[in-house]
Amino acid sequence: MKKYRTISFMLIAVFMCISISQGVFAGNVDIPETVAEKIALVNHAKAVAKVRTFKQEPYDGYLLELLAKIGSGELSEEECKNELESYGCFLLESESNPEIQMYSNPSDVSMSIPTVSYLAQNDTWIVGGGGTWNSTAGIPKPNMLFVTEGKEQNVGNRDVVGLSFSNTYGSSAGCNAIGGTSYMSDKTSKYQVYNSTWTHGDGIHGIGYELQDTWVATDVTGTTYLPSYKGYHFGCSVQFNGNFKNYHGSVYSYYGHTESKCVITSIAFNTGYSPGVTVTFSDSTTGFFSKSWQKGF
Repeated sequence: MKKYRTISFMLIAVFMCISISQGVFAGNVDIPETVAEKIALVNHAKAVAKVRTFKQEPYDGYLLELLAKIGSGELSEEECKNELESYGCFLLESESNPEIQMYSNPSDVSMSIPTVSYLAQNDTWIVGGGGTWNSTAGIPKPNMLFVTEGKEQNVGNRDVVGLSFSNTYGSSAGCNAIGGTSYMSDKTSKYQVYNSTWTHGDGIHGIGYELQDTWVATDVTGTTYLPSYKGYHFGCSVQFNGNFKNYHGSVYSYYGHTESKCVITSIAFNTGYSPGVTVTFSDSTTGFFSKSWQKGF
């Protein structure tokens, strides 16, 4: 009899582990706080959808761009919240980090805690992040000849801005990245560049977009000009299908910057450690990596 009781306990334990791994929390199993917040967000969004007609995006990728700009620090979460919700996009908030906070490492750059949002209109999720330069004084200044307004000169080689996941649990089965974008601009947001094709990662482990930062000649008078750094704001976003509701863990914004002849030689994702990504450079003296604080999802 003792033998059968032991087998029964083992089967119950296995069942509970499988249920948790599939994002199902039932019975007397405690639901992690971040999972409960996701469930509550979806329920709230669906309740609002029953009594409110949401606007349609003015063009494909509008919300992806808006969330990338929030991550870049160009726009604030607070000023965009009503706009986002008018399109049925609801932000995941938590007691630990209810608003975007900045983390600086190195001190020249501040990184935004990522945003996680749910879209009630199509049952999808968008994760966004990025950062802002605090000071561009350390970036080698341009040396342009025959200057015209808007002329650009590269700063090093392509930078990378992305999102990485760590300490994940639940189920990633059927959870796919279905779109995204990345963005850089100068401090005034007059000069911008977008890239909607990620070159690193598969979505659920992380993602990375490459963008070329530049100095832009502005206020040109004769041979004199004022250089403006197109790279001051940098952000990105990635959209997942509805199965993201079963996938949980921590997400980080990250950034890799190059100067001179430095290039990014590799980007590797591993959800088993924080921050879940490693960026290597051909020359560590002219390239650096920066990451944000984590956001639970």
